[in-house]
Amino acid sequence: MPQEPTLLVTTIGIRDHFRDQVLCSLSRQQVSVQDHTAGYLVDLLTTFADPRRLFSDSPEGLELRALASHYADAAHAEGAEQRNHALKTLGDLALFISGVFSGYLNRRLVDVDYYIAMGCGAYRDLHDFISTRLSAQGGDVFGELARKFPQLVDVLAEVSEESNLGATNDLLRQYELWLRTDSPRALMKLQRRGIHPTRQATIRVSH
Repeated sequence: MPQEPTLLVTTIGIRDHFRDQVLCSLSRQQVSVQDHTAGYLVDLLTTFADPRRLFSDSPEGLELRALASHYADAAHAEGAEQRNHALKTLGDLALFISGVFSGYLNRRLVDVDYYIAMGCGAYRDLHDFISTRLSAQGGDVFGELARKFPQLVDVLAEVSEESNLGATNDLLRQYELWLRTDSPRALMKLQRRGIHPTRQATIRVSH
């Protein structure tokens, strides 16, 4: 039975670790944000520290859904709650991937600029909706995320390097390799990361 990978930080302390790293990176890069926005970044990193959170179930298996698919979910949502959830998911994925997986994106036709544009738009729409319909101050965090998205991408990139999250860049490459070649070695690496794809699994990163 393959052993689970050794984590640099414990599950209990992972949020505290990311809080320290985010605050240090914000200070070093001279990016000023509200406390709630800094906390949002910490929660985002803590959530996606589990790489399985990047993938979605589909009838064919696991997939990394295109950002355009999440945007379509928001555009065709039946209600405000569903729409806001889709926009938040889109913004969160765009921010995390463009920060942590920028090296992977730079080797694809769709580059990091596309992710930044999609993420900014999602957070801005979410801010506008919450501010005008729910609470004048409730959308402040999303407004700041939209305005400072490029700077926050750099913050996450630095945290990724300091926390060894950059090692997850290999995850998508191994996934694509397994789909194309059925490589046992690639499958073993995925399983060690907690990813258990099916024979019918697909990965969709085209946009």
